[in-house]
Amino acid sequence: MKIKQHKILILEFIENFHMIYKKIIKLNYKKFTLLSFFISYFFILGTVIINYIVDPFQIYRAASFYTFKMDEQRYLNAGLLKSYPFNTIITGSSMVENFNTPEIEKILQVQNASKLPIQGASGFELYTTINRALKYQDIKTIFLGLDIYSFSNDTAYYKIPSIFPEYLYDDNIFNDLRYLLNYKILKKSLQAIKSPYNKTAITKKLETIYSWGELFKGLFNKEETQKHFIKELNKYNLKSTLEKEKIQSAFSISILKKNFDTYLQTIVINNPSIKFYIFFPPYSSLAFKLMQKQNTLNDVILFKKYISEQLKPYKNVHLYDFQLASDITQNLDNYKDITHYNQEINYWLLLQIQNDLYRINPDFYDEQLKAFQQEIICFPTPI
Repeated sequence: MKIKQHKILILEFIENFHMIYKKIIKLNYKKFTLLSFFISYFFILGTVIINYIVDPFQIYRAASFYTFKMDEQRYLNAGLLKSYPFNTIITGSSMVENFNTPEIEKILQVQNASKLPIQGASGFELYTTINRALKYQDIKTIFLGLDIYSFSNDTAYYKIPSIFPEYLYDDNIFNDLRYLLNYKILKKSLQAIKSPYNKTAITKKLETIYSWGELFKGLFNKEETQKHFIKELNKYNLKSTLEKEKIQSAFSISILKKNFDTYLQTIVINNPSIKFYIFFPPYSSLAFKLMQKQNTLNDVILFKKYISEQLKPYKNVHLYDFQLASDITQNLDNYKDITHYNQEINYWLLLQIQNDLYRINPDFYDEQLKAFQQEIICFPTPI
């Protein structure tokens, strides 16, 4: 079906529905009741047809007659990883959103890279996203930002369909009705067809998809970072004893290990032919200072050591710890809050990986972590 035919079909459906509705309101109650059933059926069927044809998150095919919006990662990623060819994945949380694919391809000498980050990603979401990509693409390289936060707490929250649409990441066509028969998706479909198709614009936007660095350019400074730390510390201090215990439990070494073993390690074990570049993002020193105040720092240090030990046997895994880069992490002007660094740091990370710097050597890592923990303890708390 040609592009113009798609638009004509949708516009005709909307026009016909409007005409029928105007006629119905003039009818008596009995006829109105009967036709109400018909209209309900017509509306349901029409919603499914429109959502399937437009497919605003490209679950079934790449966009061919509209330029799609690059937002709502948890929905759009489900379509991108199936509908666009690639063999390199860049994924993780917001820590990887400011990378751009041409730089990664050039510096790390990889091809056809695709960015599939998830803000506030859980281990479960990363596991599901990567496994879906492995099913539909011939993946050679996975570039993964390993966030401590992704492995904390119970993952049940992220399995709620309204939070993470897991049903779009499986092969069960029947549960796709949640997508096709969805009023919010219908609104997205109708908005999408208003944007003319521009292949060049789509290709260009995909290179920097989900990037936010430029939007916050004026906020990367020491004052903002310290302000955020004080705000988070004050929030913690106001919590009840029970709430503080929940935070400690969420970051306990047992929980962190369990989620790591269940999600990330499973992917590594099952894919020995894929090259993994896995790194600890360089949160500011204040992020770890907050962990110290929350009595979770020791468990986090133990968890980092555990990860290095678990991944040591895999020759296809390159593991880096950029949290040891004190020149970066202690310079609070690099951050807009205690974790998010500026776009220049993303480029710097690629250069370090290219030169194999900050790569973890398990024989020395224990001593490095002890020194790192001491640095955090001695790092000044903002007043």
